[in-house]
Amino acid sequence: MPVHYQIDKQNAVVLTTARGVLTADDIMAFRRRLDANPDFSPDMKQLIELLGVTEVNVTKSEWCALAKTDPFMPGALRALVGDQDITYGILRMYEMMTDRPGISVHVFRGMDEARVWLGIGDATR
Repeated sequence: MPVHYQIDKQNAVVLTTARGVLTADDIMAFRRRLDANPDFSPDMKQLIELLGVTEVNVTKSEWCALAKTDPFMPGALRALVGDQDITYGILRMYEMMTDRPGISVHVFRGMDEARVWLGIGDATR
C-alpha cells in the first residue's frame, strides 16, 4: 500500500504521501480509507507528496474517473507535489482534468511552495 495519509485536525489538512509504484487501485483504496475516517471532512485542505513515487501506472481513463470522483468539496485547496519530470507532468494532467469552477488543485515541484500556497507554512513538518 504505497499511499498513506495523516489528518492534521488543527490545520484542517490531509497530509498524503505515496511511495513506490502508484496505481489507480492504490488511490481508490486510499480514498475509501479516508472516507471512512471520522476525522475527515471534505472541506479540508490536502497536501499530496509524491516525491517517493518511482512509477505511476494509472491510465488516462482512470485519471479521468479519479478526477470525477474526488472526495474533496469544491473550494477545498489541494496541493500536489512531484519533483521528477514524469511525476510532475502526470500531476499537471490531473490538474487540468479537475479544472472546473470551484475546484482548487495546483501542482508544485517543492513542498515549501505547496505549504505556502495552502497557507499551512511549517505547521505540517
